[in-house]
Amino acid sequence: MDYKVDYHIHSTFSDGTLTPLELVEKYNGEGYDEIALTDHDSVAGIDEFLIAGKALKLPVITGIELSTEYDFEDIKGVSLHILGYKLDHKNPELLEVTKKLQESREIRNQGIIAKLIEKGYNITKDEIQALGNKNYIGRPDIARLLVKKGYLEKVKDAFEGGQWLESDDIKAFKRHKLSTYDAIDLINRTGGIPVLAHPIKVGAFGSPKEEEFWSKMEKLIRDLKVHGLKGLECIYPAHNENQQGRFMKLAEKFHLHITSGSDFHSDDMK
Repeated sequence: MDYKVDYHIHSTFSDGTLTPLELVEKYNGEGYDEIALTDHDSVAGIDEFLIAGKALKLPVITGIELSTEYDFEDIKGVSLHILGYKLDHKNPELLEVTKKLQESREIRNQGIIAKLIEKGYNITKDEIQALGNKNYIGRPDIARLLVKKGYLEKVKDAFEGGQWLESDDIKAFKRHKLSTYDAIDLINRTGGIPVLAHPIKVGAFGSPKEEEFWSKMEKLIRDLKVHGLKGLECIYPAHNENQQGRFMKLAEKFHLHITSGSDFHSDDMK
C-alpha cells in the first residue's frame, strides 16, 4: 500500500481557509499517513498543527513556503518558491525574517485594496479579514471577497488572463522577497530541508512544452543544488505524467529529495 502524504498545505495563518486543527482533522479523515504545514512566509500556525497532529495521532511536519527572487542569466527577478521542512519554527532569526516579510505583505495589500476601490469595487480590509477571521491577507483572500460580492464567479478567475489580480496595475504593488540563495541558507541554518516548490510554475522559463524550458530548469536546479537545495517538488497537481517524470529524473540526477504536495488552500481553489 502506498504511503499517502501531502507536504504542501496552507492554513488560515496564510491564505488557506482551514485552521491547522481543521486541516489535521480533514487529512486524518482522508487516510493520510503524514502531512506538512507550509504557510506563506509564516510559521505562526505550527504549534497548533503539532498539537493537533499529536492528539489525532497523525504524523505532521513543520514547514514554511518562502517567496523568493532569483536572477537567472539575463532574466532578473525570477519568482521561485522555496519550501522548508523539519525546520526549527522557534528559531529567532527565522521569526525576525518572517515578521519583516509579513509587514511588507501588509503594505502591498493596502495598495491592492486601494487600487480595487479606485476601480469601483466596494471592498474593505475588514471584510476580507472577516471571511477567514484572521489577520493574514493573501491574494486568494481578496479574490474570495470579490466572489462573495458578486464581482467574480470563482476564486480562480481572479488569477487568469491578465485580469483582476493578475492585471499589470495590481501586480505593480510589490512586496519584499528574500533572494533564493538567502531563503535556502536560512532554512538550512534552522535545521530544515529546502525544496524548490512547483517548478512547473517558473513562468519566466517559457512553456514546458519547449525544450528550452527544461534546459533552463536543469541549469537552475544545478545552481540551487550548489547553494544548498535539498529537494524538488516533483509530484504536484499541475504536473502532467510526462512532466512529473522529467522532474523526477532531474531530482535523481542532482541527488535531491523527491517530494509531493497538493498546494491545498481550500476547496474553492479547485
